[in-house]
Amino acid sequence: MGFLDWFTGTKAANSNIVPVDPDKLKQSILALNRDELPWHVRAGGAGEPDLIATWKFEDAYWRAELEKALMTESIRMLMHLDFKTHTVRAVDQEISANCSNGMLSISAFRGQENEVGRSFVFGRKPDGTFGKLAGMRFASSDFKTPIRQVVADSGWAWRGVIFARL
Repeated sequence: MGFLDWFTGTKAANSNIVPVDPDKLKQSILALNRDELPWHVRAGGAGEPDLIATWKFEDAYWRAELEKALMTESIRMLMHLDFKTHTVRAVDQEISANCSNGMLSISAFRGQENEVGRSFVFGRKPDGTFGKLAGMRFASSDFKTPIRQVVADSGWAWRGVIFARL
């Protein structure tokens, strides 16, 4: 374990577990998808990484919920399955564009990101007192943690990438 492993989320493979077949690992990660979750994982196409996890901004319900929690930019976690070393290499990517007042601004990020969004609704409670009625929290760890756990349970290592190629 290196100095930046905590920061990158790198997790060594469990030596007591025999690594599963790469296709089985891919299917196990894709099996995490659920309608009630604000994120999903999809298989990459030609010229793309093996797997891509992202927030469900394309779904109208989840877009509204994520925006309430001030999550306005979509982080994509790109994953590459290294068959030889039984390691999943992952990097976060965010690209956003904003056009206002006749000016276009574009920003990009690549590395490891831990994004958290929260929203609270305050108002009059049924008992007549004023206070918090509802709250919502979304964090990039919501999808990173379950995926890392599936990888570890499959006998593979997880390596977060910052500067190196995926």
